[in-house]
Amino acid sequence: VSNTYSTKTELNNLSGTVSSINSRVSTAESSITQLNNKIALKVDTSEVYKKNEVDNLIKTGDLYVKGTGKNRSDSTIIRLNGNDIYKGGNRGLTLVTLKRSDLTVVDNISYDVCGSGDARNALANKLNGLDDSVIVILASRDALRTNQTLQDAIARCGGTGTIFAHPFHRVPYALVGIPNIGKGAGIEVFTSPDANAPYAEINTKIINGVPQGINTT
Repeated sequence: VSNTYSTKTELNNLSGTVSSINSRVSTAESSITQLNNKIALKVDTSEVYKKNEVDNLIKTGDLYVKGTGKNRSDSTIIRLNGNDIYKGGNRGLTLVTLKRSDLTVVDNISYDVCGSGDARNALANKLNGLDDSVIVILASRDALRTNQTLQDAIARCGGTGTIFAHPFHRVPYALVGIPNIGKGAGIEVFTSPDANAPYAEINTKIINGVPQGINTT
């Protein structure tokens, strides 16, 4: 009888020990679950972008430029990150410059280079006064004419220095460049005076202050 009683007592003690271990394991599991929840909450609040934040990151630096001519008339457009910097109908060339460090707009000026020699010289002087801290954007509407001074100034910013004069003046034109980048190293598009000619359109991404497609070598 004594041995039987001793065995029951030992079993009861063992059962109590197992219950205690199970309780500690349950407590540990609960602590791990709480820790996981805290980690998940931290990731949700500090390390995961919301959809609108992702959308903004994706479109940051998106640049669209549209130049038009008289024979296929439409508005000139210079658009950054989905927002129109310029959308209008001023004849000639519209110049927009962006600060390369943060893409803020520095200049937004239209020059009637079709009808005025003074406007051609004024645009040339403006371009020649710019340094490589900015991105240069030019887009046409209706018509443009150039003189040698303006052709050289455009080439300095990455254009080809093409002559635009009658009858090759009602031509869609667009340029994205950087001052002193060198002749032909920018992104330049022009088509023809034909009524069915495409618009001069550029769609690029600006990364670290450099429009993709520009030749910086």
